[in-house]
Amino acid sequence: MSKSQNPTKEKDTKSYSVHIPKNIQVEWSRLFTKQLYGIGKDILHKDNLLLQYGFTRERPPNSNEGSSQYSFVDKTGKIILWGFGMVCATKNDGLFLGRHAFGPKLLKVNSLLPNIWEPDQVSHGILPETTEETLLMLQLLVKSIKWLERYENWVLSICGESYRNESLQGMHSRGVPHIRLDKKWSELSEKFAKILRGNDVLCQ
Repeated sequence: MSKSQNPTKEKDTKSYSVHIPKNIQVEWSRLFTKQLYGIGKDILHKDNLLLQYGFTRERPPNSNEGSSQYSFVDKTGKIILWGFGMVCATKNDGLFLGRHAFGPKLLKVNSLLPNIWEPDQVSHGILPETTEETLLMLQLLVKSIKWLERYENWVLSICGESYRNESLQGMHSRGVPHIRLDKKWSELSEKFAKILRGNDVLCQ
């Protein structure tokens, strides 16, 4: 179905674009897709870098159906990773980020199933509509970006820049100049923080 034939997707995109410029949405999407590709390679590392970082792993009952779930909890909240996306959560509120397009959905942590293997099992996600929901979305976006930056810094400290460059080479990037994901996330974090500050001012 083409974009012009998908009114729901058009409505969602328009809603996000009120607050987040389209070019920043595209930049996030490209970087996030690349990041999850790199994380997939980290899982295949001989030491499974996600487990080494402190994640716990739950595999789907049928290994041929669904994606393993990796969860990491610390005092600031929770990160859940799958091949199809990510949840960044505080104690009560979470944000689901899908892999291939910018479309963050807010959700309540207590609405999540304990084990999720497929995207359609991430239930009750909503498009932010109110001012409060928009601010929460932006806050959780900044939180998720800052975590991804920290994770990339950790990968570089453990495995070095050459490892990360090699781990990204299979993703339509042969012959493309190397990028530093940590630096890109840092730059994007500043852009979203600026958008957040602007929305914060409008709410005062």
